Amino acid sequence: MPEVSLGQLVRTDVVTATRGTAIREAASSLAEHNIGSLVVVEGDRPVGVLTDRDIALKVVAKGLDPEATVVGDVMSQPVRCLEEGDGLFGAIDEMAEHGIRRLPVVDDRGRLVGLLTLDDLLTLLVAEFALLEGVLLAQSKVGRQSTLTKLETFGEP
Repeated sequence: MPEVSLGQLVRTDVVTATRGTAIREAASSLAEHNIGSLVVVEGDRPVGVLTDRDIALKVVAKGLDPEATVVGDVMSQPVRCLEEGDGLFGAIDEMAEHGIRRLPVVDDRGRLVGLLTLDDLLTLLVAEFALLEGVLLAQSKVGRQSTLTKLETFGEP
């Protein structure tokens, strides 16, 4: 069975900013969308990621002016990206190997098509495990019923 590609899983409603976006504006965008990161783009290509942690540690903790400081000054770069044809397990390996919770996903031309987050992966995996639990429960009921039928056939209680 072929592995599901990232292009089928990623959230496509990615919130973006440019290098020149003021940190205050970027922080407002994070709050408005209730998210923890923005993908920084030049045109339609990711060039960095700005997280709420970047803002806290690189701007607020250092006493920088969020109106005067721009995203390009504090974003995490270079950005690691996945390709939309990549598989789920490769994405998990990439996140684990590099300690990254959010990865932009690009098409074969390097254009942003989505964002894969650890939270989304965990939600997906929990849902899949719930389905597997249903299979196990259904099979265990069938297995018990089958055993009871065999016992009744042989005159056992």
